[in-house]
Amino acid sequence: MKKSSDAGLIRELHTHGLFQSAILMTCIVVELVIERFLRAKDLWNDYEANYDENRRTFGALINYCKGSEQREGYLTPTMIEECSKLNKMRIESAHMNNRRNVTLKIPPQTDPTNDMDEIENVTVEEEGEKAAYMAINEMGFLIDPQNNDIYKVRAFKHYAQDAISVASTVTKMLFALY
Repeated sequence: MKKSSDAGLIRELHTHGLFQSAILMTCIVVELVIERFLRAKDLWNDYEANYDENRRTFGALINYCKGSEQREGYLTPTMIEECSKLNKMRIESAHMNNRRNVTLKIPPQTDPTNDMDEIENVTVEEEGEKAAYMAINEMGFLIDPQNNDIYKVRAFKHYAQDAISVASTVTKMLFALY
């Protein structure tokens, strides 16, 4: 894959509101960059020897690059920390462990557990009535029962933006190591 096509795909996913997919794709790109780095340093075969194919996850790759008591790490502590942040975002976007039981609240009564969501009031006045234009099958809308305002929720937008930023930082650091 070319770097520009990866970035283009991530940008398209983000633009079209597929934020969870953007996070997952961002992690894949970072994994590929780390893999290329390890291959360039002739370390990939050692990684393959230490981890069965079904155990080679982003987390396993980070742990391998972290090092152990027997050997030094292959990435800097800052890179490991940033990759770990990215991996936590990946896990949350894939499994929604923290979000599974979260109840969204209609603005302005949002709470910190929902700060990963962008909530936008999409209510419009039409002939004196409140209405909103939305696709028939589109999900992610809330209706405030007190005033009938309609809000659109874009889940994981902040996570996606953070993931893209972290991935950019990590890849720049990795390219500097070559």
